[in-house]
Amino acid sequence: MIQPIQHRLSHDFLRVARLRLVSSGLHWHGALIATAVIMYSLCNPVFADEAPPAPSNLEDAKSDVLQLDRDLAHLKQRLLLPQRTQLIFGLTPKSKLTVNSVQVSLDGRPLPDRRYDQVALDALLKGGADTIMDANLKVGAHVLDVTVLQTNREKITQRIEFTKTVPRDILGIQLIEHPGVGELPLKLVEWSQHD
Repeated sequence: MIQPIQHRLSHDFLRVARLRLVSSGLHWHGALIATAVIMYSLCNPVFADEAPPAPSNLEDAKSDVLQLDRDLAHLKQRLLLPQRTQLIFGLTPKSKLTVNSVQVSLDGRPLPDRRYDQVALDALLKGGADTIMDANLKVGAHVLDVTVLQTNREKITQRIEFTKTVPRDILGIQLIEHPGVGELPLKLVEWSQHD
């Protein structure tokens, strides 16, 4: 089988042919053009294995690229946030509470206030959760100070002391609509994140 000559060589040949045409007064013009066209076509053959991949191969390639992207994102997260903690806020199922905003401070450092318009409140009422914080937090004892402002109700202020037990976890602050006797309206739940 004839191996194709490098693409660069065919361009070099055409350049030399053009220079010879100019220097010789164009009397070899027709022969050189024909030779150049033949050489260029021989140097750049199209082989069957250069055809685009079949559609099934494209789907497999897309799937592989997406999996690699997920793996890279996971590794990046593990490297940048080795003690990742997500702090989320939510309501009890089928709650009728109307929350306007939530203010949280962690170990005396205030976190950005969360304000809820009607769309965000509807999402909370349907069981959604709002991420208040996503950062590194050391294993050990911590204090949350939480203030919840509601429509037509008193604001709720509560201090929650907790001990983080695993390096990577999710902490959920849940506003309970009807707390039991002796229960506080805000409850903290911890879930371990698994790889």
